[in-house]
Amino acid sequence: DLKLDNILLDSHWNPILTDFGFSRFVNISDNGQVQKSNTYCGTPSYNPPEILKQIPYNPLAADIWCLGIMLFIMINKIYPFDKSDREKMYECQMARRYKLRDQIEKKCTLDIKDLIDRLLEPNPDLRPNIMDVCNHPWFPVVLREYEFIKKQQQTSDKEQSSSHELDQQQRQKQMEMIKSPAMDNTIQRNISTKLLTKIFKIKQQQQQQQPALIGKMKK
Repeated sequence: DLKLDNILLDSHWNPILTDFGFSRFVNISDNGQVQKSNTYCGTPSYNPPEILKQIPYNPLAADIWCLGIMLFIMINKIYPFDKSDREKMYECQMARRYKLRDQIEKKCTLDIKDLIDRLLEPNPDLRPNIMDVCNHPWFPVVLREYEFIKKQQQTSDKEQSSSHELDQQQRQKQMEMIKSPAMDNTIQRNISTKLLTKIFKIKQQQQQQQPALIGKMKK
């Protein structure tokens, strides 16, 4: 059940597939023929025409169609076909009636438009296989951007880790200094100095006040 809801991203932007409830092994003969499936399941808005019509289908070609739906949604932010009615959706699929929004289409390259058209091919026999998709001209651009983002994330993680280790080392040094005898002596000297200073000031005040008291007593 390939769809955007079932794809997660880890902290390094690596995609992770989930929900394998309807998954199955695909049998491929020695001459490269794929055994067709009779399991009609999945999310209707992601299903290719052959599954909507419930005819035996090539599971690998069906997954390629799902990639096209996901790519279209990621770029256009809406589904390519009206999913309110299956018959209408099937008609739109077979007639290739889908369109990028005007503000989105202006920003899209010819390569990405071409890839979407190839993935959403209504005839499963004419759809590209996964190697054709990976070799499409649009993919090197995406992979370069992905590697750039991944390197940035790894650099950020290393910096955070180094900063955390440095903070731990500084805290450890501070604790060692506080526990050391040298630090104890320093603290004691500071305390003694402060006490002596206070005592000296008090004595000075007493000496200044004493002559005044003696003068008053004589009077």
